Amino acid sequence: MVSTTNLLRAALLTPPARGSRHVEGQNLADVAKLVRGDIANAIRDGLLPAGLKASVRISRYSMGQSLDVRVTACPGVVVLSTRRVRFDVETKGRVFNPRPRLSTEGSKVLKTIESIVEAYNEVVDRGAFCQPLVSFYSHVDFDSAIEAAERAEIVAALDATSGLGAPALRSAS
Repeated sequence: MVSTTNLLRAALLTPPARGSRHVEGQNLADVAKLVRGDIANAIRDGLLPAGLKASVRISRYSMGQSLDVRVTACPGVVVLSTRRVRFDVETKGRVFNPRPRLSTEGSKVLKTIESIVEAYNEVVDRGAFCQPLVSFYSHVDFDSAIEAAERAEIVAALDATSGLGAPALRSAS
């Protein structure tokens, strides 16, 4: 049987997982600038859709810091899962919806940006009993205005074809 002490000792001796672009001691503001540049390069290289706009912000607080990326424009990409919105409309939001919130395209955009951000991070796994140490926390998501506008378009299309209508969705939101 493995003791807790041995598990913790092994976890502390595990080398950190560094992103391919991580630089020890680099200022998070500099990382944010690099992430912005990498997003622009990914758009230029066709890895992200043309016209994509993203807000990259940092926060510093006691015991940590974070880098948040919010996609504010993503033309030509269906962000939300139409099946998910349809289910929400049909059930009026009263039933747990196990379907993914984002479309395959939307998920791909976020995963690409997440991989850009993760390349600058460092994670030290301290075992199952402890939260891992990271250089910074991060969050990547679509702006709520994009989702709200797309949801309204999907609901309008559903209303036009099936009569399910926007009132059902409004009560769910």
